[in-house]
Amino acid sequence: MEKNNGKTAVIMPESDIFEAEKRAIRFMTKDGKLHKIADDDSEPKPVCANIDVLADARDRQANGWSKLIQFKDRDGRDKRVLLPNRLFASNDGREIKELLFDKGLIIQNKKLTIDYLRECETKRRALIVDCTGWHDNKYIFSNSEILGETDEMVYYDGDSGTDFDCAGTLDDWRDNIGKYCAGNSRLILAVCTAFASPLLKIVGQDNGGFHFVGKSQTGKSTALKVACSVFGGKDYIKQWRATDNGLEGTASNRNDALLVLDEIGQMNDGAKIGEVVYMLGNTKGKARANRNGDLRKPKEFTLLFLSSGEKTLNDCMTEARKTLKAGQAVRMLDIPVNQQYGLFDELHDKKDGAELSNYLKEQVLKYYGTPARAFINAVIKDGKDAVKQHFDEVYDKLVTEYLRKQKEVSGQVESAFKRFALAAFAGEYATANNLTSWQQGEATQGCIQCFFDWIDQRGGFGDQENNALLEQVRSFFELNCNSQFCDKNAIDTKIINMAGYKEQIDGKTKYYVLPMTFKNRLCAGFNPKQARSVLFAKGWLDYKDYITKPLGGNKRVYQFNSDFFESD
Repeated sequence: MEKNNGKTAVIMPESDIFEAEKRAIRFMTKDGKLHKIADDDSEPKPVCANIDVLADARDRQANGWSKLIQFKDRDGRDKRVLLPNRLFASNDGREIKELLFDKGLIIQNKKLTIDYLRECETKRRALIVDCTGWHDNKYIFSNSEILGETDEMVYYDGDSGTDFDCAGTLDDWRDNIGKYCAGNSRLILAVCTAFASPLLKIVGQDNGGFHFVGKSQTGKSTALKVACSVFGGKDYIKQWRATDNGLEGTASNRNDALLVLDEIGQMNDGAKIGEVVYMLGNTKGKARANRNGDLRKPKEFTLLFLSSGEKTLNDCMTEARKTLKAGQAVRMLDIPVNQQYGLFDELHDKKDGAELSNYLKEQVLKYYGTPARAFINAVIKDGKDAVKQHFDEVYDKLVTEYLRKQKEVSGQVESAFKRFALAAFAGEYATANNLTSWQQGEATQGCIQCFFDWIDQRGGFGDQENNALLEQVRSFFELNCNSQFCDKNAIDTKIINMAGYKEQIDGKTKYYVLPMTFKNRLCAGFNPKQARSVLFAKGWLDYKDYITKPLGGNKRVYQFNSDFFESD
């Protein structure tokens, strides 16, 4: 006994508490088995292998009430099983018996087993969660491992497996994997993205990913496997070779963690790649009906993802006869893999890129899982609010240094930059906590280098849809200015597929584009109203709306100047 606030509290071992609960309903444990205590002096009757009712469990909405039980299966392994209370509604408890047999419980008396489970009551409570990641200040892995202090039992009721397993020590990972990332911007970005994944909710940032693009055998998959080793072993990496529904389930198992998808070109239905990218970026899967026709709650997930392939997202969309939208492009950013040695710039003590790649692929099979746990524990120790405040300060400095100096920065670029900045912050935070063996500043340098390489590949800091529109309009005039525009001074000339008229004014050409040509050809795939605004702001369109010109009669036309031939 011990004194507690002036009252006497009885402190009992957990095993004694379970036994007391059993005896309260005239059951007992004997020789490792559950027995029913007889009403007379006869011997207790064997029921099944010993079962402890750990807690009454429910979800955050106080629904899904269940009994959380524990027993040893036929091989002597501990099993924790969730028995929904609704299964006790039937008189014979058939579904419960089927479930327990399937889990390996040895049962001598089926009726008494159900009677015990139905009657056993407890005041202990457990929280049921169906996804990995943050739950208040606790972080839960799919193997039911919990980081952070908890005042109640937590049961993970999602898909489990070996994805989040650990091997080796943090020192092993840091010395055999982490240090070889130094000087290699693509490896830095991959690892930093893994560290950044648990921070998305904390800093209030949207889902998104990076797509490593390059020729075969350049080390793209190596970068993905190194990133996977932050969280788990060989089972952690997944493939694009799946249906969109399958990838939705995979994403839900990576909530507040890193999702890694290898080889985009192998996706079963290439036409749906764009939809998958939207889905991964929007934190929520499709709404579906249950067997009663009611809508089920869609799967939700907060995550960063890494991808690889020989084709860009735009290449994949074009092959599937789909148009890449700016929203898709900003959700999955193409990172070119064309460094001095394929993926690498720094070989360290290896003779070439192939040797370093093979070495890293061997090491990630030996050492994995510990960096993520150490990183999350550091976040828990420092507190989420302090981490967010630190990120906000770092982000402001990075924006001032790398974005404010630019002449024109679109909202898309700002959104993408925030993802690179979060990765850089996470890498520096990991380094400060002695997780990487990198020098301070290494993570920032690597992530910012990747950012500028992405900018070079996309063609600048401007809005990508606007850039695509401008390029389309310029190409139209380059191809058709001499063949499809009628000279104003030769108005009766017959022209096939005539796009409009042109005339020389003060030594410069004015092009008068017919409204249907403007809508269906110059602006194909774009919103015409938005296109007029962009073209007018660029200075290519003399007036924001159409004008009326005497061209063999009054005609409505859009008046272009020839500045697009000289524009960058």
